[in-house]
Amino acid sequence: MVMIKNISEISTGFNPRKRMTELNKGDTYFIQPGNLEIGGISFDHRINAAAFPIKERHYLKKGDVLFIAKGSRPAAWVFESAGLPVVPNSSFLIIRPDTGQLLPYFLAWWLCRPETLVQLQGGNTSRSVVPFVSMTNL
Repeated sequence: MVMIKNISEISTGFNPRKRMTELNKGDTYFIQPGNLEIGGISFDHRINAAAFPIKERHYLKKGDVLFIAKGSRPAAWVFESAGLPVVPNSSFLIIRPDTGQLLPYFLAWWLCRPETLVQLQGGNTSRSVVPFVSMTNL
């Protein structure tokens, strides 16, 4: 079996490490789990990216798969575009597949399958009550 991490780049979302006090006043969209809807992503929050040490890997690119790996209802979305730069918070894994080997929409569909989630969550040895998918299981 081919591991996703062997045909994709995987990183966590951005952890600001300080309180986000000025949402909606900036040049970059900041996505949190509450911004995800059945039809896609709502871009409600903005931050001033210069105020935070955001690395290039945290900025979403077209075709990236956003995966909420924590909680009882993991979910995945394919990012298309938003007009401004977009940075997800650390509740997300950013999966950037090699599109020559793995299509983003197929990956998002596969990650949301109950059978896949059972398999990916099954190897966790953490004592956490909240189910999660570890990056090492991908």
